[in-house]
Amino acid sequence: MDIIMASSEYGYPCLLKDNGLNLNDIRCVLFAGEISPKSMWELLVTKKIANQSETPLIGMGENLARLLIASYGGHFLRILEALDNLKAKKESFEASDSLNPIGQDITRVIKEFPKDGLKLLRQLAETGFAPVTDTHDPCVIKIVEDNIGGIISRSNSYVVGIPDAVWKSFKDSGLVPISESARNLIAAKVLFEEQERRWWNRREKQERRQEQEQERRQEQERREEQERRQEQERREEQERRWWNRLKFWRRRQP
Repeated sequence: MDIIMASSEYGYPCLLKDNGLNLNDIRCVLFAGEISPKSMWELLVTKKIANQSETPLIGMGENLARLLIASYGGHFLRILEALDNLKAKKESFEASDSLNPIGQDITRVIKEFPKDGLKLLRQLAETGFAPVTDTHDPCVIKIVEDNIGGIISRSNSYVVGIPDAVWKSFKDSGLVPISESARNLIAAKVLFEEQERRWWNRREKQERRQEQEQERRQEQERREEQERRQEQERREEQERRWWNRLKFWRRRQP
């Protein structure tokens, strides 16, 4: 018997696993969270009502459509929520993803896995796909459980918007962001984290240079002090010799 389950969360299989499901029993996973941005543009702006070539189906303005697609990609639910917010807030409307507030989760992944986590998240932000060699890797599991991204595989997954050609260059498994808005948020968090790290690295380098300069000055002062002491000792030795010669010369006088 085959069972079909639908969920809006990529991490839903992990919730099922916590309730005793063997994830190996899942034969096929279809990820269809959103349509392509091009298809969403056609739906919002250019598509006409059937048999009425001049009447747009929705007829949204191009500027608003660009804002929504740039923020939410082709995700129906999030665009509908944004339109409701726009209607309620009007001029004070701001594009945000209140349906999936993953900002803190992304930050935790970066802090818990500062190397691998940042690498995977950067790939998700840049290309929308991050190849994975070990689906049981703690960092990968954390990304899925926090509903930041989902694991897809060549053998049992189909993802709307991911071309088959992607598997020619990568391994059998990979991560994809749960939505275009999540991808945008990942990019913002990764950019902020990398900028912050570069700032701290510059500060640490500057502090190291200052410490090295301080050590160099101290070493120079020690050498100068040592040279002064040596010069003082040399002068004192010359003075003793001079007095010794003077005493010797006086004793020899009649």
